[in-house]
Amino acid sequence: DCCAAPRTAIGRLFYGFYECLCCPDPCFEPSWSILRDAGFFLDAARPQTQMRFRINSANRVQRPDRAEFIWAQIGGKGPRPTTAGQGIARTDIHALSLYTEGATGNVGVSVEVPYLAVDPNNSAPNSGFGDVIIGTKTMLLECELLQIATGFKTYIPAGAANKGLGTGHTSLEPSLLLTLKLSPESYLQGQLAYWIPLGGTPGVQGNVFHWHFSYNRLLCSCGKDIQLVGVIELDGYDFLNGSYTSERDGQTLISARDAYAVSIGPGVRLNLCDKLDFGVGSKFAITTDDVGEYIIRADLRWRF
Repeated sequence: DCCAAPRTAIGRLFYGFYECLCCPDPCFEPSWSILRDAGFFLDAARPQTQMRFRINSANRVQRPDRAEFIWAQIGGKGPRPTTAGQGIARTDIHALSLYTEGATGNVGVSVEVPYLAVDPNNSAPNSGFGDVIIGTKTMLLECELLQIATGFKTYIPAGAANKGLGTGHTSLEPSLLLTLKLSPESYLQGQLAYWIPLGGTPGVQGNVFHWHFSYNRLLCSCGKDIQLVGVIELDGYDFLNGSYTSERDGQTLISARDAYAVSIGPGVRLNLCDKLDFGVGSKFAITTDDVGEYIIRADLRWRF
């Protein structure tokens, strides 16, 4: 019988996709779950009304004006080196941010406001509000096995670019979000995103494709509400074009094309109930190029 459930793992997976798309379970009730939304360095597929307080520490960020992804051009709209004839090789970036999301049904709208403190190796340290991020999210498909959604972010240049608090230009970022159930106690989250700068410095700004995956596993639980979830995250940033300022002389532009940064790291999140959770995540660069040698992130989320 060609319509019978397959016996192989791949066959069952595609059969599940078909059932989810064409024959959804009428008894399935969409709802938020910590196992579907435990990753720290990617967006969840399901829209959810919530507030999130986050502390983020990115250490030894190399070539921060690369493709104007983090900073505007060094010596241009961006920070200027303290020592003439030398560039800025790296910076530490610490942030405290408030993320607010409102959702109804399969649609959500969000606003994120960060407060940054930057400490470059050859420029004055600064602090202040960074670029504001406005996002939208739409769920396309949801069943017990799979969630697929689209996201769209607009980065508004509210931060002072000359202090290293913003990029000095607007950016757009469409993305595809997904969650796949691997077992009753484990899920895989994923995000594929494409960052598009608008109005940046010609020849320096560039497009960036980045991807993120998080394996979420239930470690232990007490009842159905208190759950301890462990995560392993892997992500990558592919700089497709643009350039960065040489750290040697602070003037020469070097192509950023084909620069590739990959990071991996563990995290843990404690869900106290369907209203509140908190956790700590980390990632460490495993390539020469990076967007932070290591990043530590802690957040608390309140859903209502």
